[in-house]
Formats: sequence, structure tokens, C-alpha cells
Amino acid sequence: MKAIVVVTETLKYEREIPFVLPEGMSEEEFESALDKVQRNADSADDFIYGLKGYGIKQEGDYDRSYDSPSDFDAECDEYDVVSEAE
Repeated sequence: MKAIVVVTETLKYEREIPFVLPEGMSEEEFESALDKVQRNADSADDFIYGLKGYGIKQEGDYDRSYDSPSDFDAECDEYDVVSEAE
């Protein structure tokens, strides 16, 4: 008998991205913009693009390396046991 296992690996990366807020933007307005952008963001670049719409500009670059995740997880939610053909 054999089994086929589907393993899902989830890697997490922490990115520190410097931004400049527009003149007069309060911390509450910034938090509101972050909340709205986060709903549709799947990457750091999505955050950068989304915050631009609120006049928040990226200042400097950030580490884009995928070499060293800050956290990871692996799980098996699916498997299939198959009979060996004789």
C-alpha cells in the first residue's frame, strides 16, 4: 500500500518598510488607512501600492530577500491511500 500526502508549507517574512506620512495626517487616519489596505494586501508591495492612495510614500527600500523566513509552518490536511497494483 502507498500514500500520497499533500503538505502545505507556510512561510512568513517580516519586512520593515519606512514611510513618510502626509502633512497633517493623524495617527488615527494612518491606522485607518493601514486597516483598509491590509484587507486586500497579499504582499509588502501591495501595502506600498495601497498606502500611496492615501498620500503615504515609501521612504527608502526594504529587505526583499526570501532566504530567511521569520516563521514557518507545515501541515497535512489531505492524503490519499492507494493500493499497489499487482
